[in-house]
Amino acid sequence: MKDLNSSIKVDQSGIVDNTILAHDLIRWAEKAKPGKYQVKIYEDKSKEQRDYLHGIVFPFIAKVYNDMNQDILTAEQIGDYLKGRFCPSEDYRIVNPKTRQAINKTKRKSTEKLTKAQYSEFIENVNKWCFTFLGCEIPEAEK
Repeated sequence: MKDLNSSIKVDQSGIVDNTILAHDLIRWAEKAKPGKYQVKIYEDKSKEQRDYLHGIVFPFIAKVYNDMNQDILTAEQIGDYLKGRFCPSEDYRIVNPKTRQAINKTKRKSTEKLTKAQYSEFIENVNKWCFTFLGCEIPEAEK
């Protein structure tokens, strides 16, 4: 990817795929070379979702798990496990520049790259897992 400024990256096809602020996009457009560009706009997750997940859900699950087991896991370890289990995956390709042989790979998205809807789905999947695995539901988010 070609870095046009500190917050916006454009790949060779001209696709901007980083989350950006409107004023960054305008500033980038003023400096961009003439041509066609495709811009992807994503709805950002809310601070409330992030705070709920990391401040309430993961610590709650860690406490319940630790009360039931001799193994002690931190909220961060619980979070890493659940992210690995329930975050959606994204495909990418690695191309050997000499042979042009491509290898397709899949990796789990970070919760930082989830949209609001994906974040909600992730939390719902965590709640279902918690009920099935630990026999309880996560606390509801404060309204």
